[in-house]
Amino acid sequence: MKSRPFATVIYCLFMTTVYPVSANEAETFVFMALGDTAYKDDRYADYHKLIERINKHEPDFSIHVGDTMGYQLCSDDTFSNITNSFQLFNNPLIYTPGDNEWADCYKPDLSSDTNPVEFADYRLERLDTLRKLYFSTNQSLGKKTFKLTRQSYVDQKYAEFKENSYWVHKGVLFATVHIVGSNDSFHPHLENLTKESIRRRGANYAWIMNLIEVAKENQVKAVVVAAHAELFENKTSHGSVANYSGQQVRGGHLGPYVGYVYALSNLAKEFSKPILYIHGDAHKFIIDRPLLIHGGNHDPKDLRNTNFTRLQVYGDPEDKAVMITVDLNKENVFSFTPFN
Repeated sequence: MKSRPFATVIYCLFMTTVYPVSANEAETFVFMALGDTAYKDDRYADYHKLIERINKHEPDFSIHVGDTMGYQLCSDDTFSNITNSFQLFNNPLIYTPGDNEWADCYKPDLSSDTNPVEFADYRLERLDTLRKLYFSTNQSLGKKTFKLTRQSYVDQKYAEFKENSYWVHKGVLFATVHIVGSNDSFHPHLENLTKESIRRRGANYAWIMNLIEVAKENQVKAVVVAAHAELFENKTSHGSVANYSGQQVRGGHLGPYVGYVYALSNLAKEFSKPILYIHGDAHKFIIDRPLLIHGGNHDPKDLRNTNFTRLQVYGDPEDKAVMITVDLNKENVFSFTPFN
């Protein structure tokens, strides 16, 4: 998001259910997650130093969860800076957009009050440019690449959504979903932005549900979903949403994010093994289990969605990533280390 106050770093401990596998089925590996980088032009140098440190550590790959820029103009020159930064990653980089790259864009000579349609058209043009720049092939970004399966390939009904992807790595299914901050770009007073948000929301729901079948077909031992948006508030859930999520959903039960929480909750129910949701948006490091709820009659022994963990990564002005170690032979399948 354009401006979010920097918050105190939060460390939350958790346990995940163990799913024993034989030594030849599982292999420990490391990947990096980062987001909300280089919010001003003078921040690129520190961002690039972080990439250098990541390269020296040689993770299997890195995931950037969006907001590759902050207060800069959404110009072609800014996109060129983003591209140059992506090309510094030695190993594969997988990227999912944030709101700053398109949904929050302001063209200098336009006002949303005086030119609402043209204003909205500009944001959609920026989204189209992002798709052409970063999602036009089935390969990841970075100097080394690997193959991704894109939603546009899986189902022609969603040909527009090239940015949604999945890949299987050493027994774990990874996926990106294009969910952004700023109300998921839902603007009822701007018809074309509203239609885009609704179309993308439907595609995203379908993509999350598709992961259930992909996980079963590939017999994976864990699932990782990466997106930009922070879906949860740090408050206990109530009402109908409390049947799916232990924490309140941003925007409330009628807001743009509640459907994603329902979809992720269903994923956690149908795929009972460990699930990790990685996102940015709020610029503070959090590890918790936001979907965790008590079962029937609030029996403290009847816990649901214990297999779902979320990681919220650091963000500008902190130049940090999070190193995630995956070991399917351990009780804590995912372990997290701040990386700077």
